[in-house]
Formats: sequence, structure tokens, C-alpha cells
Amino acid sequence: MEQLHKIPFDYLKRSFYYYFKSKEEFGKTILEYYNHFFTEKPKQHLSNENISSALERIHAFCTEAKTNMAKYNFNRGCLVGKLMQNESHLPPDYPSLLNNILHHWQNQIANCLQQAQQQHEINPQLDCAKLANFFWLGWKGAVSHAKLIKNSAPLDTFTEQIFSLIKPS
Repeated sequence: MEQLHKIPFDYLKRSFYYYFKSKEEFGKTILEYYNHFFTEKPKQHLSNENISSALERIHAFCTEAKTNMAKYNFNRGCLVGKLMQNESHLPPDYPSLLNNILHHWQNQIANCLQQAQQQHEINPQLDCAKLANFFWLGWKGAVSHAKLIKNSAPLDTFTEQIFSLIKPS
């Protein structure tokens, strides 16, 4: 870090703009990377053929996410969620980009929920796309609340309630 202070700011600025046309492009690159990372992370669980139950795959995703948040003392959350909260301060095309990322994540959950329907784990009348949207709305809120209070209670409540709502009686 000491050496970074010795580099003239003008040089850093020129180097930055050598790789990125603008700060907006830099932000988009970060979001693309984050989306790729966060798409692969849930896939480890949601597409895990070693877990036969589709609902157990979703539960495994929730459990790992909770464990990772605890590992960093609930100081980390989701870049997409944080940017969504600051939407009015973002460049004009960012809301659409963020919405597309969320839609992609929702499709992963929706696919797993459709498998749960095929396995007769959840009600066949449920709309999996809407349920996946509901899942992410609730999950993002639980993550934000867990960061606020620095514990997993909101994540536990969300996970417990979502599964009690979708499992047949």
C-alpha cells in the first residue's frame, strides 16, 4: 500500500482509463463479474445431483449463504442488493442491468422449484416463477436485516417460513 501512495495520481487515472472508457463501464464490469460469481455459487447447490431433493438443494444454498455471512461477522451482503437500494444515484442503464441479474438468479430458483414440483415436494399449482421472485424479495430483506443486527435470526426466520409456506400440508 505504501508503494501505491508513491504512484502519481495522474498515472493511476491514465491507467484506469486505458482499461475502462468510463467509471460506468468499470461498474458494469464489476457487476458482470459479480453476477458470474453469484450465478456459479448457487449452482453448486441448486444443480447438485448428489442431493436428490430439490428443496434440500435450495435449503443447502440458504445454509451456505448464512454460514458465509457469519464467517464475516455479517458485514458482507450482496452487491446487487446494495446497489438496488441506491438506485436513484446510479447511471440510467444500471437499474435494467440489476433487474436482469436478479431475473437470472430467480430463474435458477424457479428451475429448482419446478424440479421440486416434479418430485411432489411442493404443491403442483404453485407458480414457480412468482415463487422464485418472492424468494429473492424475502431473501434480500433477510440479508439486509441480518447485516443490521449482526446475526442470522432474519435468515433463519426467512428460511423456516418460506419452506413452511411451500411444502404441502
